[in-house]
Amino acid sequence: MSSIGKPVLIRACAVAVAAGAFCAAGWWGEPRAREAWAWIEARNDPAAIAELGLKAEFDRGRLDGELKAALDVDDVDLARSFLSLADQRGVAPSPDLRARYDAATTTTATAARGATDFYRGIVGGGGDSGAQLAGSIAADVTGVGDIRDIVAQGRKIAAGEAPDRLVLGLAVAGLAVTGATIATFAGASPVRAGVSTIKVAAKTGRLSKPLANEVARLAEGAVDMGAVNAAAAAAARFDLEGARVAAASAFKPAALARLEAAAGDVSTIAGKTGLRGAQDALALAGDSGELKRVATLAEARGPATRAVLKTLGRGAFVVASGFAAITGWAMAGVGYVWLALLLGLALVRRAARIAWWGGKHALRGARAVAPPRRLFSGGRSTR
Repeated sequence: MSSIGKPVLIRACAVAVAAGAFCAAGWWGEPRAREAWAWIEARNDPAAIAELGLKAEFDRGRLDGELKAALDVDDVDLARSFLSLADQRGVAPSPDLRARYDAATTTTATAARGATDFYRGIVGGGGDSGAQLAGSIAADVTGVGDIRDIVAQGRKIAAGEAPDRLVLGLAVAGLAVTGATIATFAGASPVRAGVSTIKVAAKTGRLSKPLANEVARLAEGAVDMGAVNAAAAAAARFDLEGARVAAASAFKPAALARLEAAAGDVSTIAGKTGLRGAQDALALAGDSGELKRVATLAEARGPATRAVLKTLGRGAFVVASGFAAITGWAMAGVGYVWLALLLGLALVRRAARIAWWGGKHALRGARAVAPPRRLFSGGRSTR
């Protein structure tokens, strides 16, 4: 090999190695960059966020594990939600778990469970099951549940203790929504149910702290706390008429609208995925804006929403964790494409220069070994 050809070959090999390494980096990073862009594009669409999360988190093993855990604690509502999600995603549960679910949801078992829990909800106002929460809402609809809570907080005030102002404010707001009469229930039932669901979540510790703080501010802005304290004190003395009058004058209709909007989102969630699903949403949402995002997710997923929330947590409706890493991968993808274009142009220029340089020297070599030219065609050469 000539001394001229060696440098050309070395340079060509170096360029080939660099190009191979660059292509390998692209092959490794391209799927991650593409996924990062998918997350960024979906950041304002809760349904799309959930779909991306489920692709990574939900499979046959996860389904069977969650289904077994739900049935072990007799949470048939959650089990039903997971089966709905399994149907949506085309994942089949194990036959024995399906049989356990069918046994737990017979008419007899459902009726016995529902009647007991509904009664407990009416009496105590709890929300450990969907039926118990329904009983709590039924009591609030008639005003009994709200009066009961006002009386309980009024006793604390009478004893010199600090009342739970969130529960007290929501109880008075609940009376404001319904007018403390059955007659107004028909027109206000969705919001009424939403307020009651929020109140039960607050009483049972199932309301996220950031959302509880926001709801407390909304409730305090919607009611006159002085009148609320008067209503509570009257209720503690069993002066129900005085409590009703004080509560009726406590709320501020204009400020009540924001609380009603949040309650309406809770009602939407409950209507699509059940009351327990609404409670799960209240435990996860950080503010009323996120609560609205869960309502949007519930519109898309329906009965499977509770299973989606259980599987993904807050990641079901917000790009919560690793957003900086996602942005980094997306920017890396953009940078890679831009660098690829620059390197492509550089390679074209380099190849052209190598071809021109090699051709030029080949031509010089050919001229150097060419036979002497004859001046005359008579066969004599010049001397």
